[in-house]
Amino acid sequence: MTSSGNRGSFFSSPTLRPLKGRDFRLVWSGALVSNIGTWMETTALSTLVASETRSATQVAFTAMAGFLPSAFASPIGGVLADRFDRRKFLQVSIVLETLFAALLALLVGVGVRSTAPLAAIVFLASIVSSAALPNRQAVLPSLVSQEDLPAAISLGSASWNGGRVFGPVFASLVTIVGPTWAFVINALSFVPILFAWRTITLPPLAENANKNAGLGILLREGFALVKQDRQLRFAVAFIFAMAGSAGPFIGLLAIMARVRFDISAALFVSAQGLGAVLGALATTRLTAKLGRRGVMLFAVSLLPLGLLAYAYAPNKWVAAVAVLIVGGAYMGAFACAQAILQLNSPPALRARVLALFSVSLGASYCGGLLIGGPLADRTSVQAATVFQAAATVAAMAILTIAFPRWWKEPKTI
Repeated sequence: MTSSGNRGSFFSSPTLRPLKGRDFRLVWSGALVSNIGTWMETTALSTLVASETRSATQVAFTAMAGFLPSAFASPIGGVLADRFDRRKFLQVSIVLETLFAALLALLVGVGVRSTAPLAAIVFLASIVSSAALPNRQAVLPSLVSQEDLPAAISLGSASWNGGRVFGPVFASLVTIVGPTWAFVINALSFVPILFAWRTITLPPLAENANKNAGLGILLREGFALVKQDRQLRFAVAFIFAMAGSAGPFIGLLAIMARVRFDISAALFVSAQGLGAVLGALATTRLTAKLGRRGVMLFAVSLLPLGLLAYAYAPNKWVAAVAVLIVGGAYMGAFACAQAILQLNSPPALRARVLALFSVSLGASYCGGLLIGGPLADRTSVQAATVFQAAATVAAMAILTIAFPRWWKEPKTI
């Protein structure tokens, strides 16, 4: 068989079929390299803060710096993405992210170890990335067919979490030489994704459809659509409930690793990332059998059990397996919710709808960390994790009251 035949067979799987397209393949592979660099930086920074302070609150504060901007920058970014040239917007944002990554590497390199200035740089970089996120998500339907869109969303999640698998491992290796190198490599990792966005083409209508509209009008239009559409409203509410209840365990991985098991965050972050990759890739096939709501129901049923197993794990290896399970369930549920948003949003409003996804995720996740960090310091990180498991059950109960029998929706949703 020829190499092209082998490649065609490889891409024939519904899960991998979006990679047949050149533009999607370029963006996806460039994003994977960038994501590995991002998770190298994230792991190195959280481990540094946990080692220097041994404070769950400080670790949570650092994690919040990377997510809080999505609560206010994403809506603005969504409006701009629906008004201006999306490809140029993305290129400018990548250049800015590169500059902030280089600045963070410089600070660590000269010996800065205080949490506040390091978190401030992460916060500024997150403003840029949060503003660009709805843009990147809204461009996705221009790179693949409608049929392949759910698989492309899952592959996007796999790329982000693939970085979470390999980034911590590489961070552990390079920090043997010095922690600064993890930050330097992250700055360099933006080059491939910048190249990808410079070489692809996008439909002109998707870039300029709202060029003459006012920012306030565009914001209200996106919010009104979500408010009126039950499917969109449910997906945003689901994301909010999940991120605030189960999500904070991610931000506290470093303190669990350091305080309870006296190891770096790399093992747990990689395990969570591997679980998320497997969960994202399995979602396409599971959705065909169970429907999106079925997958979401299975995931939210598994999450509290996984969190309890993680909290009471007798050693780091059992804890890592539990984290892998939690990561898979968490990402599978999120991939389904994001697919609902993508498939039910008209192109002209898609970036603004996806911005509300980011707002719900960032605001709720940070709110959960504000509770989880201090709770872990006053009691234990185990107690905080048990609280998150209980909060997940409570959040799903409230969601069911707001959206009665949501798990009984047709499989096609």
